[in-house]
Amino acid sequence: MAKIYTVGHSSHTAEHFLALLSQHGIQALVDTRSAPYSRYSPQFDRESLKEAVLATGVKYLWLGDVVGGRPKNESCYDAEGRVLYSRVAMQTEFREAIERLKRGADEFRVALLCSEEDPAHCHRRLLVSRVLLGEGVEIAHIRGDGSLDKDDDVARKSGKLLIENQPALFGELDDANWRSTGVIGKKATHQDRALTKSNPQKVCQVCWTPSRVSSTVKHRPCHRKRHRLSPGCTPLKTAFWGYFFGSSEC
Repeated sequence: MAKIYTVGHSSHTAEHFLALLSQHGIQALVDTRSAPYSRYSPQFDRESLKEAVLATGVKYLWLGDVVGGRPKNESCYDAEGRVLYSRVAMQTEFREAIERLKRGADEFRVALLCSEEDPAHCHRRLLVSRVLLGEGVEIAHIRGDGSLDKDDDVARKSGKLLIENQPALFGELDDANWRSTGVIGKKATHQDRALTKSNPQKVCQVCWTPSRVSSTVKHRPCHRKRHRLSPGCTPLKTAFWGYFFGSSEC
């Protein structure tokens, strides 16, 4: 049986995080964060993390665009802004990524990365791991102290059970029973949409934060100093029109 690990970077130091990977013999780290940047722990920004991981001989792959907790498809959200995992699981790109993970697990010791140390309410468990478990893949969660939890352990400690694993019945599952535990996106107000369409101010491609520089400048860092800017509402139109994301980094 194939086995895949999961791990959350939390606020660990880079050294501690790399030690966790080494302790469990991880050979390939798959980043499942939709926005692979950490507001409070810049050592886990995509570029910095990739460089540090590769330096230890571990492979790095970002799949957050297809298995992340912030799907681009607007139909994958309910009216409250929660992610409907049953709909995400039916997306072609998601299914292809799951098959890729399974193939990778046959060759390497793979770990799925997200931001939360506790996997109980993280999409890497509630969405990705659930689908993998339903297809016969063993899942082990690496905790911050180096210990390993099976999903039964996580469920017992948190009281958050996974819905019965029946991948073949994804289309028949009640959306309300399989969705993110927190609000990931919120409906933009009419005023928000008007500002987004008409305001010439630039927004960050990564975090979509409005720029504090002149709109005549083509590319400048946003105030977080490590992201790039894109004109007007282009990121909102192409990525997820009509919603603004919250603060979670899934």
